[in-house]
Amino acid sequence: MLKRFLILAAAAAVTTAAALPAGIAAAQTERVSANPPSRSDFEAIMMSVDPEQSQAFRREFPREFSEIVDQLVAGAQTMSSEELNRYAAQLGHQTMMRQVSYLPRASTELLLVLADRQAEFFRSLLAERPDLCGEMISGGAQFVPASLPPRAEAASRRMAIAMIEAAGSGSRGAHPPRAPLSERQIRPWAQAMTQLDTNNRIMPLFSNGRGLLSAPAELRCEASMTMFAAIRRMPPETGAHVLAGLMAPEHMRDGD
Repeated sequence: MLKRFLILAAAAAVTTAAALPAGIAAAQTERVSANPPSRSDFEAIMMSVDPEQSQAFRREFPREFSEIVDQLVAGAQTMSSEELNRYAAQLGHQTMMRQVSYLPRASTELLLVLADRQAEFFRSLLAERPDLCGEMISGGAQFVPASLPPRAEAASRRMAIAMIEAAGSGSRGAHPPRAPLSERQIRPWAQAMTQLDTNNRIMPLFSNGRGLLSAPAELRCEASMTMFAAIRRMPPETGAHVLAGLMAPEHMRDGD
């Protein structure tokens, strides 16, 4: 049960990073005069609505960027705006799941940036919507939030950029393949979480995975924030190894 909680929290972060930018082009097709919109229309909308994330995606994964634009153009020929928006969300999610497969070989530096952004995202949700945070963790990769409060949405965009950049480095083999997690990484991770849990609210729950999954939403959210923040308290390579293992693609698929 403890392993399941950790994986659900990681999967929730991946799903949210994929979901928010997924409908960038489809959601604003009314801004263009062509009906259906052209390829250049979609590219222009993507680059204007979320330029930093779109630029990161096009820079790190140019072929995938081009393929998504082509698929949206094709979809626009026959789909309504609502159908196209759902299709774009599906494409965005599928693309992010593929990118996760590169994280085990991502650079140590970029994995640690990603851990920072994930901790920031859960910290924002804890402050603004702990109830939604709890729902996301319970749902894992299956829960896609319809919207996020302002700070959490901004944090999600930064998290998505960090994930794209880390995945891009992994796609180029920036680091040799990392072995599955073992006690050598998990023990110092637990020690780092204990140091952060100054009020002893979280670690007693980590010793009982079932209790953690049934804990109040606020505690589930705080636990998720703590597990990512603790990665930066560890030796860099060990912390990067923990995050890479936690976000292994088989975990993101199955949530189990």
